[in-house]
Amino acid sequence: MKSKKDQYILTFAITFEILLLITAIVNLINGIKRNCYISLISILCVPFPFILNRLADKKSITLPPRFKAITLLFIFGTQYLGELVGFYFTLWWWDLLLHAFAGFYGVIIGAFLIESVIYHENQNSSKRHTLFLGILAFSFSTTMSTLWEIFEYIADTMLKTNMLQEGFRDTFQDLLAGEIFALVGAIIIYLKLKFKNSSSL
Repeated sequence: MKSKKDQYILTFAITFEILLLITAIVNLINGIKRNCYISLISILCVPFPFILNRLADKKSITLPPRFKAITLLFIFGTQYLGELVGFYFTLWWWDLLLHAFAGFYGVIIGAFLIESVIYHENQNSSKRHTLFLGILAFSFSTTMSTLWEIFEYIADTMLKTNMLQEGFRDTFQDLLAGEIFALVGAIIIYLKLKFKNSSSL
């Protein structure tokens, strides 16, 4: 039986899908193909958090709490508010905010994945595990930030969007924001695990 939180998340996802479908139809009628394409791509993106969560459960991989909700909100912020509503064009800090958040949250996802897949308590010392976890979590997050920039470039090239905005300047600002907050997240996780391991001794 699903919890109330899961029901709320599913309700939000369905409502979001309906909103995107309506947006796609309206833009198609008005001849705004760009927004219609973005709406359709977003419709395909919405199920991904649920698919990833289901696969993680099958493989006994632990994802961060509220993973589905946060990922859905991120899709809503980037695709709907950013592109369709126009926050990327009207709010100069919107793109940086999303990249900073993605960098920070990417570290958390990376830490959970590494903890679930790689860590074996009987094979690694606590000190080595803590350092290893921090490094890999940071690497995971920075890789995600870089892949996002590649996605923006492909979208701008194929769909004539404006995700890259001012070209290389915007790209490096986004990467810098993602890297800085990824580093902050990695340090927090490292210190938390270090304190936890020290307390257990």
